[in-house]
Order: sequence, then structure tokens, then C-alpha cells
Amino acid sequence: MSLPARLLPTVATVTRPGQVLDRYGSLVDDWGYGYATTFTILCRVQQVTRDEQDDETRDAAIGTHLLLTNTLTLAAGDRVTAAGTTYEVDGPPAIVQTAAADHHLEATVRLVAG
Repeated sequence: MSLPARLLPTVATVTRPGQVLDRYGSLVDDWGYGYATTFTILCRVQQVTRDEQDDETRDAAIGTHLLLTNTLTLAAGDRVTAAGTTYEVDGPPAIVQTAAADHHLEATVRLVAG
């Protein structure tokens, strides 16, 4: 059981970084070609909050959105590009369950522009 496809109108691309060793021997994310992997999902993205950070050094628009999908493999830090806008998964996504099985995934995603 999952969300009906009619409730997930957007095809989005998820980008997940690969990991490489930095010069100190620590694993770090690498978003470069050949390291990052991509896959597509059906989803719905809804705005939850919006804010503006206006200070002397930066003028930024910050939005928090809720992403709903039947794809249960999203992870914190993944980047999701939907309708030409790129969001980052903020924190661990939540898998919503019914008594019978996993139902769908809900993730908080952030958009920062500026």
C-alpha cells in the first residue's frame, strides 16, 4: 500500500554523493562526475515555511518544504531537483507506516537561494 500516483505529480531527480578520501584520510562527500549517483522518483513538494535572511553580508531566501514520495530510499543530505529547483534533504526522512506495511516517506527539504 502506498500513496496513489495521482497525488505525486512531480518527477524529480535525486542526487546522492559518493565518498572519497580527503588528503587527511577522512571520508568526505564528493558530488563530482563519476562519484555521485542519481535516480528518479515521483513526489509532491509542498512549502511549509519561508523566511528571508537579510544582513550586511547576505540576502538569502530560505524555504522549508515537505516532500512526499513512495520511494523509501531517500537519505539525509540527498539533493532533490524537482520542477527546476534543487532542495537538500534536511535530517533523516520518516517512513510512515500502516499496521500492514511501510506506506510512504516524508522528508523535510530545504531551499536556500542567495
